[in-house]
Amino acid sequence: MEVPENQRIEILRKFLKMSQTEFAKSIGMSQSNYNMAIRDGRNISGKPIYLLQSVHKVDLDWIFGQIESETPVFVEESKEEERVRQLEQELLKTTQELLKYKSQENEELKRKSAQSNG
Repeated sequence: MEVPENQRIEILRKFLKMSQTEFAKSIGMSQSNYNMAIRDGRNISGKPIYLLQSVHKVDLDWIFGQIESETPVFVEESKEEERVRQLEQELLKTTQELLKYKSQENEELKRKSAQSNG
C-alpha cells in the first residue's frame, strides 16, 4: 500500500522527534497550516519541500513514494559538500575573531587618544 506524501512527512517529523510547531517552522510553515495539510491529506509543495531536503536531508524520492521504506531515507552529503560546509564554518569563526580583534584595537586607540588629549 502506497503511503501518501503528507503521511510520509508526518512520519519524518515523528522520526526526528520534533513537535508539529518546531517541524512546521523548520520548513517555513505555520503549525496550523502544517496540521491542516496533514489532517486533510493535502500535499505540501514549494518551499517547504525544498526545506525538507536542505534542512532535514531527507531524500525527496522517499517523500514522493519512489523509495519504499517505512522509515525516512536521508541523502548523504558528498565529500565536496562536507568540505564546503567545513570551510564555511572556519571562515565564520575567523571572521568573528577578526571582528573581535578590530573591536579591541578600536577601544585601545580610543583609550590612547583620550589619554593624550586629557
